[in-house]
Amino acid sequence: MSFTDTCDVKDIELKSLLEKRIAPILDEINDTTMKEKVRVFWVDSVIPYFITLDTIDQEIRKGSMEPTEATDDVIRATNATLEEGDKIEALLDNPTLIKKIKDTFRISGASYGLQSDFVRHAFEKPGGYPGDYETLEFIYNNKPTSKGFGYCADEAFLANDYAKAVRNRKDTMKKLLLSHLRKDPKESSILNIACGASRDLRELFSENEINLTGQVTFTLIDKSKDALNFSRDQLSNPPQGIDFRFLNHSVYDYLKNPDYYRDILGKQDIVYSIGLADYIPEKGFRDLVGFFYSLLNPGGQLIIAHKDSKHYHPLTPDWWADWSFHLRDIDDVIGIAKSSGIEHFDLTIEQEDDTNIIFFMTIQKKSA
Repeated sequence: MSFTDTCDVKDIELKSLLEKRIAPILDEINDTTMKEKVRVFWVDSVIPYFITLDTIDQEIRKGSMEPTEATDDVIRATNATLEEGDKIEALLDNPTLIKKIKDTFRISGASYGLQSDFVRHAFEKPGGYPGDYETLEFIYNNKPTSKGFGYCADEAFLANDYAKAVRNRKDTMKKLLLSHLRKDPKESSILNIACGASRDLRELFSENEINLTGQVTFTLIDKSKDALNFSRDQLSNPPQGIDFRFLNHSVYDYLKNPDYYRDILGKQDIVYSIGLADYIPEKGFRDLVGFFYSLLNPGGQLIIAHKDSKHYHPLTPDWWADWSFHLRDIDDVIGIAKSSGIEHFDLTIEQEDDTNIIFFMTIQKKSA
C-alpha cells in the first residue's frame, strides 16, 4: 500500500467517524429542508475541515512540515468553515440544536485543538468562566506557546480580530488613564471593575514617567483571588503618589446589597471596566450601570468597553472553546445606559478604530 493509499484510508475512516457523530443530531431535525442544510454543512464543510487539520497534524508530526508553514492554511480553513457554521446558526434559529452541533464539533476537533495550551485553557475554564486573566495574558503577550499543531491553533486565535481588538482595548484604556494622571490631581480615586491581571496599569506605569504631587488610589476588583494575587504581585512597586486597594468582590454582590458595597467602595472619580459588560445579561448590566454611576463624584466618569455586534461575531472562540458573549451594538448599550435610572449626565462613544470591534462608552456625571 502506497503512502497516498494510506492517507486515503485514514481520510475515509475519519469521514465515517464524523458522519456517525452527526447522525443522531440529524435524526432530531424534523424539517427536511433544515436537516439537509445541516447535513450539507457537516459533509461539505466540517468533514473536509477536520481532514485538512488531520493531514497538517500528521505532516507536522513526521517533520515534513513546520508549524509556521502550516499556520496560514489552518487559519484559512478555520475561517471558511466557521463562516458556513455561522450561516447554519442563523438559519436554524434553534439554540438547543446549535449547542449540540457545536459540542459535536468540539469533540471532533479535540485531538487537534487541545494540542494548544491556550485552546485547552479557554475550553476547560479552570477559573469557572471564559476569558480569565491567564487567557487574556496570553492574548496580550501575542506569542504562541504550544508545540506542533498546537502552535498553529495558538496563532489562529492570536490572529483573530477579537484578539487584536482586546489588545487595542487595553491600549485605549491606558491612554484614557494617562490623560487623567497627566492632570496631576491633588486627590483622586479610580475603580477598576474585573481588573484581571491589570495589564493596562502594569504597562501604563512601565511605559510612562508618572510624576504626581497628589495621591491617586486605584481600587482593583475581581472575583478571582488568583487574578488579584497576580495583580498585587505585579503592581508591588508603584510610582510615587499611587496606591492600591485589592478587593475580592463579585459584581453580582453589588446588586444584592448595593448600599453595603457603596460604603465599602466609596466615591470615585473614574469607574471603568473593559472586559466584563459583554458577559452580563441585560437586566444585570442595566442595574450595574446605575450602581457604578452612583459611585461617581460630580464630574466623574463611568467608562465601559463593549464589543459591537455589528462588527463582530465570536466564531473561533465560540465554536472551538465555547466562549461566547451577550451580543449588543452601540445603540443597544446606549439604550441600556439611558434606561438605568441615571440622571444629569453626558454620554459619549469612542470606537476602537483598527478592527471596529470594541467601543468605549463614557458617561460623565455633570457637576452640580
